[in-house]
Amino acid sequence: MSDTLYAQADDVFALLSPGTPAAEARAALTGGLIGVVRDASGQVTSTVTEADLAGLDDDTRLGAAVASLPPAIVADAEATFAEYGASPAVTLLDVGARALVLLDGEEVTAVLPVEVVGAYFASESYTPPSSVMTPHDGGADSGLGRPRTGLAHVVCAHPGCGRVNELPSFNRRRPPECVNRDVSVHTLRIGV
Repeated sequence: MSDTLYAQADDVFALLSPGTPAAEARAALTGGLIGVVRDASGQVTSTVTEADLAGLDDDTRLGAAVASLPPAIVADAEATFAEYGASPAVTLLDVGARALVLLDGEEVTAVLPVEVVGAYFASESYTPPSSVMTPHDGGADSGLGRPRTGLAHVVCAHPGCGRVNELPSFNRRRPPECVNRDVSVHTLRIGV
């Protein structure tokens, strides 16, 4: 039996909005906390630490810096490491995210630093997925809506863009096109 992502996560984090001033965000992030930036619609857009805000004026809103912050990977809190490791979502670790943001429904419940994910995969607690297909392979995460094992929310850093792109997987050698059609067609640019 594989641990759930939540079992290894930290349920102490700061929930912030793009309208949060940098000074207020810095105060909320002391002690090494990871902040989760969530927009007005409730979508998680990025993660932030106190160090990310070092160059910002106190009155600057997080929204002005969101494209330069690490993307967020959102996943179901009850997904297991085995499910995550066997899914295309494991490739999302290459987008430069610092943490998986774990959700229970639409509620943010915890953050799981990517270093913890890597350490778990390297530990004896983790059993890599079998290379033998079974009748259930590929089907457990293919329902409607957000996959249990995760999506990366990446704010495009292309000049004039800023659109949030949802990625179910990622290949750094072939980044996808940005979904924003309000500006010229361009490759998704990750700001970290």
